[in-house]
Amino acid sequence: MSSVSVIPVDIGTVVRKNRVAIYARVSTNNEEQETSYELQVNELIKSIEANPNYELICVFADKESGMDTKNRPSFKNMMEIARKGGIDLIYTKSVSRFGRNAIEVPEIIRELRSLGVSVFFEKENISTRDFADEFLLNILSGVAEEESRQISSNLRWTFKKKMSKGLNTTVRIYGYKIIDGNFIIVPEEAKIVKQIYDWYIEKVSYARMIHLLHELGIKSPQGNEFWSRSVLESILLNEKYCGDALLGRGRELARTNKCLFYDDPTKYLVRNNHEGIISRDVFDFVQAERKKRTKYRRNNVSQTLKPESKFFYSMEVDKHFIYKVERPKGKYNIPVLLCVKNDFRKMFPYKYVVEGISSVCNHLLKNFKSITNYYSDIKANTLESMQNEFTVLQQELNGTIDADVKLNIYNRISELRNNQLTFESIENTLRKLKLSLLALSDGYDIEIVKTIFSQVYVKGNHFYLIFNPTNSPLDLSNDINILLSVKVSSIVNYKMTELEFSIVLV
Repeated sequence: MSSVSVIPVDIGTVVRKNRVAIYARVSTNNEEQETSYELQVNELIKSIEANPNYELICVFADKESGMDTKNRPSFKNMMEIARKGGIDLIYTKSVSRFGRNAIEVPEIIRELRSLGVSVFFEKENISTRDFADEFLLNILSGVAEEESRQISSNLRWTFKKKMSKGLNTTVRIYGYKIIDGNFIIVPEEAKIVKQIYDWYIEKVSYARMIHLLHELGIKSPQGNEFWSRSVLESILLNEKYCGDALLGRGRELARTNKCLFYDDPTKYLVRNNHEGIISRDVFDFVQAERKKRTKYRRNNVSQTLKPESKFFYSMEVDKHFIYKVERPKGKYNIPVLLCVKNDFRKMFPYKYVVEGISSVCNHLLKNFKSITNYYSDIKANTLESMQNEFTVLQQELNGTIDADVKLNIYNRISELRNNQLTFESIENTLRKLKLSLLALSDGYDIEIVKTIFSQVYVKGNHFYLIFNPTNSPLDLSNDINILLSVKVSSIVNYKMTELEFSIVLV
């Protein structure tokens, strides 16, 4: 009878330190908050360094509003690293520094728990590793959210008092410079505003206005080569161009010598607030004309985006294609990809796009060994380069006391950590992508295509499918690494042509 020998394990050789990340956040850029950020980070670093079982991996820091995580890039980066298994413990000053959303924060913590990552809140002295603290954590998250709402309420009250006195709350408007609350006309821009009003009165279409402004070489208020319909409409609707200042919207209730009061007591219209660019008669005439010309109004009905949305991107006009179904003469249904911007219009029958992508994916599957070899070859050099940059950044970190410089260094280190984990697990990522390609061989599915390629760029009749398992930055202005290309016969603008589909390795 066979026997099993038990080999004792030397605990000292297998126990590793907990990989700890610090998360800090400040809401504004004032000096007091800068000091708060420095204190948060320095105190937490000391706590981690004092524990021999901890290894500080990175400091994540944001300077954005804390009601949710949408505007916190470092927080998102930290979560990505946690999902890749690069963190065991997150240290943060308090629940309010982590977030102030009573629904979102507990959900994030539950996700981190499922990943084996716990969060320690120093001020409250609680850890999410202890399930008994979850009820307390929910309460604290609610308190933190209410605190944030109170701050917002105080800011709204300040604006209310300012508006009730007829004081300016606008900081920027095309045609004016606003200095210490005073509106100073910019002659060059005022001339354009007058021209837009004249064109509208002359019944020049928005499309024609955009074309004329582009021909004149006049950039939009945002500095774009082409103006947009929404910007033109905002100029035609803005009462400030006739010298008034509407500090809100609503139904007029009462009139005083200076202000018109509205149903919300924080809303006011200040007459003759500043020098107008156009006359009030012209402004009122345009508003009346708009009501006459507006025959149809869109209902506030939310629409579900097609999965093709935000995926096919025109390099020629910097805009995404939309997926729609054309119905010529009401007899046929023809799915197409359509991109329209100013004088540019491009449309591809979607069946040819499907044919091209399916074909290129079949070739990719057959040549997948070459892809595996490609990323294996660059992995070692890339990781070595990252390690060298880590060393340089650490030296810079030790040699500076400037809070903004430190924040930028910490953010770069967090990006490197994320990229490092991505390259270390590249083989596993490639295996998953190969499974997606195998699934796609059973039939075209746009959702599967989006798991294989990060984006499809379109220039002319050339489709560039971006294969980017390393999530590396892409610069299509330089030489690109095209793995393979296929061509598909198609009809574009009622003419026979060829569409080319190329896989770009990043």
